[in-house]
Amino acid sequence: MDGLSGAASVIAVVSLAIQIASGLNTLKSFWGSMKSAHSDVKSIIEDIQLLLDIIELIRSNSEKYGSDGTTESALRSCQDRIEVLNKLAQDIELGCRSTNKRKRLWTPFKAALKLKDIQKFQDTLHDTKLTLVLARQTSSFAITQHSLNAIQTGVQGLGLKRTVKQYISTIPFERDLKFVPRVTAMTRLQMLITNQKKAGLAGMGGVGKSQLAIELCYDLKERDPAQHIIWIYASTAARIEQAYMSIAKNMQLPGWDDPACDTMKLVCEWLNDESNGKWLLVLDSADDLDVFFATTPRSQTVGKQGNLARYIPNGSHGSLVVTSRDRRVCQRMLGNDSVIEIGPMTESESTQFLASILPSPQNSLTDEIHALATTLDNIPLAMSQAAAFISENRLEITEYHQLLIPDEFGPLDVLDEDLSERRRDSTAHSSIFQTWKISFDFISNSQPRASKLLALMAMLDRQDIPKLLLQDDDEKPLVFHKALGTLQAFALVAQQQRTQSFSMHRLVQLATLRWLHTKGEQRHYKTTALTRLAQRFPKGLYETQEYCAALASHARLVLSYEDVADSNKLDSAMLLQNLASFEIMQGRLYEARNYQKRCISIRETLLGISHISTLECMRDLACNLRDIAEFKEAENLHRRSLLILESSGPAYNSALLATKSDLADLLWSLGKYEEAETLSREAVAGRADLLGTNHADTITSMGVLSLILCALAKKGEGIGNSETHELSHTHKARYSESASLARDVFEKRKEILGPNHPQTLVSMNNLSWVLRNKGDFVESELLAREALERKEKELGKDHHDTLNCKYCLAVVLGCQGRHEEAEQIYREHLEAVVRVLGKGHPNTMRSMRGLGKALESQGKVNQALEIYREAYNGLLGTLGPDHISTMESKALFERLSDYTAQDNKYISVPISSNT
Repeated sequence: MDGLSGAASVIAVVSLAIQIASGLNTLKSFWGSMKSAHSDVKSIIEDIQLLLDIIELIRSNSEKYGSDGTTESALRSCQDRIEVLNKLAQDIELGCRSTNKRKRLWTPFKAALKLKDIQKFQDTLHDTKLTLVLARQTSSFAITQHSLNAIQTGVQGLGLKRTVKQYISTIPFERDLKFVPRVTAMTRLQMLITNQKKAGLAGMGGVGKSQLAIELCYDLKERDPAQHIIWIYASTAARIEQAYMSIAKNMQLPGWDDPACDTMKLVCEWLNDESNGKWLLVLDSADDLDVFFATTPRSQTVGKQGNLARYIPNGSHGSLVVTSRDRRVCQRMLGNDSVIEIGPMTESESTQFLASILPSPQNSLTDEIHALATTLDNIPLAMSQAAAFISENRLEITEYHQLLIPDEFGPLDVLDEDLSERRRDSTAHSSIFQTWKISFDFISNSQPRASKLLALMAMLDRQDIPKLLLQDDDEKPLVFHKALGTLQAFALVAQQQRTQSFSMHRLVQLATLRWLHTKGEQRHYKTTALTRLAQRFPKGLYETQEYCAALASHARLVLSYEDVADSNKLDSAMLLQNLASFEIMQGRLYEARNYQKRCISIRETLLGISHISTLECMRDLACNLRDIAEFKEAENLHRRSLLILESSGPAYNSALLATKSDLADLLWSLGKYEEAETLSREAVAGRADLLGTNHADTITSMGVLSLILCALAKKGEGIGNSETHELSHTHKARYSESASLARDVFEKRKEILGPNHPQTLVSMNNLSWVLRNKGDFVESELLAREALERKEKELGKDHHDTLNCKYCLAVVLGCQGRHEEAEQIYREHLEAVVRVLGKGHPNTMRSMRGLGKALESQGKVNQALEIYREAYNGLLGTLGPDHISTMESKALFERLSDYTAQDNKYISVPISSNT
């Protein structure tokens, strides 16, 4: 378009927009003056205001970016409809006047107008909305073209070669070419994004919140390709964190592959930097308020890592859309004025939508379509399901509609109590269930395998259901994929893009559960799901952690079922034990403890306390209790198991040696080194004879013995006491044997398991610890740094094994007089260990004591004294007065307390003997 014709088009569009706005304001004034009006009038006024908002956007865009003939043509058509509407209003005016001719009354209005006249006005108004939406879309195209032209002109003017900037686009679905504009909601959404840069879509599941967000994404992408479009499934903290990690990796953000980097913060800051470009962020299915605003410690709450709202970017160059079933999430994140309530479609929208997805010639039966949409409460998901069934089975709409009529036993209960609170009409859920029940029954009769597959999936977490969990043993792939295809054809499940996993809508899951309940089959499929998970959930190891992670949410859910068959309780125990081992691998020790206790209870009841499976879980629990500082219960469990195993015969020798080794490890933690050494040497010798010197279990026992010998050597040195030559020789011999064992364990694990295996890295850190006690500080530091770096990468910086490496590094730095460095690392370690293990854990007290030493060495005496006092009191209550760590902390505190008291710098605080 040349300059003159373009300018003329702009003038015409602006002029038409002003005329249309004038006509709309006249209509708004007329309807606004109607007294005692019916609710229909309020709806008409809201629609007119919506049209005024759209026309203002078109006028503004045209003045800024230009226009074309398409926009002008659409507006002229709209102007014609506005004239029709005003003519209708004039006709209405004649029948609505009161005797004083100053008020328009609803009652005479209702008498003057027939119902079809009201409908005619509303239909014309709806047609006007659609016409204006077309004009708005063509206006948006002008914005895009203007932006592209400006970029091209700027590049040419500078004489530069064109470079392409990378922009993220993670929209999970293709654009729906049959998308029906929900004019009110879509226009409000676009206006909020334009004016406020944020919008929330709140409503029950199945009403189309995500579809509106998807359409917005594509609309914005068309209008301005030079922006990031980021879609995140925000149902859990883990999913959000994974999405941020993917963004950082894809964009190669500086430091993204650094294990110590806070990826959430990195991505948030990158998006907030205006130089990185505009963006739209969609948080879809943000249904859990605790994910964004809770303060529960992550170590004690599965899947609730809270406070993620602080990582949501808020730059003025970006926009945020949140979809949620819980309006409170949107309100807290965006503010009440930015939340749009999304309910069922309007009658005209649902009729248009249903017609667009029905097969021909059914899609032309307007009256039947309208009736069916009404029966389905205008819920998009229910209508999609109905259309799929009609298409699959070549039914008439009336035939399908007849199937929805409740039988002689009356309507079924609503699907779910939570959902019923979100609905005004309590029959809505029955309508949805009746819709899906038809499909369920049909699939059950025609495709029994698909029906069983659907029932199994309904018992699992509805998101990310791995295909490997669904296929039966020895099932032919063709049969399995045919069953899956049936469920997908009926829109009951969906395959996730680029993954071998499936998901189902929450309402579909609820309806399936209700259907199984009416058939008396819920318990059967709960048991089936439990058995399947028990068979396929492996022990939590480094090699299996990814597979375990994919199954963990499903395992947690099925373990919450209380009404499984008694014959499957042992399956529960197996799953509990393996899930607990995975939780320990992930550093979730408290969750693992609860699973282990449940496992022991089941096995002790069904198998007895002396059964090898019961004893195995008791040993696992005792080891975990040691790590969370529940030492008394851990020792009782180990000693109880030891008594049973010692009288159980040769068949239990392997379990006996394992218990001796683990008990020795616990006694080392408690400072009972002499008994620990005896048990440990027995375990090493016995395992070497039974399993061989290179067996993983033998190597583990060697590592335990190494630490015990190191502790004995250190204890023998005494605290501030001189020693004889004979004692000194004994200590050196113990240090030498300890170092030799530690190095042997490290080298063997490195050779057998590889240099980055978590057990190899534990051995590396243990060798560093022994060498530090032996006085080999340089090698100790090198090993500590390498172990820490690799553990942060493999396990994460908050894993308890990683934190042990960090502590070891701080200690060896202090031994070399590098107290400022040591202080910094101690503070980092202390902050993390409190978060992960709690303030009362011995590792926390140990870190405080180390920090006190670093502070004292820098002359920060008063700070050190306070920390010594707190560490001593904490260890006194946890480990008791006779533990070497408690005694060392007491000596440090009393020495420094006496010094400061004599120097008149500090008044000593009495130490409580019972804390």
